[in-house]
Order: sequence, then C-alpha cells, then structure tokens
Amino acid sequence: MTEHELQTARLREWIEERAGTVGEDTPLLEERRINSLQLVELVLFIEELTGTCVQPERLVPGSFHSIRRIRECFLDTAATQEDRHA
Repeated sequence: MTEHELQTARLREWIEERAGTVGEDTPLLEERRINSLQLVELVLFIEELTGTCVQPERLVPGSFHSIRRIRECFLDTAATQEDRHA
C-alpha cells in the first residue's frame, strides 16, 4: 500500500467513525454527516496526515463536500508535492 493509499484509508476511517458508512461522493456537510466542530478537527487531521498546513484559501465548503473532494483537494495535492521533492 502506498503512502497516498494509506492516507486515503485513514481519512475514510476518520470520517466513518464520526459520520457512519459513507460513499466516495456522499455529501458530508449538506447531509450533516459532520458538524462544524468536526470540520475543524478534520482540518487538523488532514494537516497531521499530510504533514503540511492547510492554506486558508483552500478552506471553502466545496473542498469538504465528500471523501472524494477532500482527497482531491488535500491528499492528491500533497502526494504531487511529495513527488516533486523526491
């Protein structure tokens, strides 16, 4: 399992512990699967996973729509940056 796959699995586990079973595209905020306090915790968890700070301009609701969007907005970009530094 690659680091990126491990991060994605940990993200899914974190979300499902709080929101129950969800699909890749389940609307997390619109369906109130995660609340505002959990959203702050999620940002901190993403920073822990990626080892980078989440930039304030990336903190828009669309970035947290679903597991897929979170992965695309935060984990995929972190993996790309790691590849550039390798």
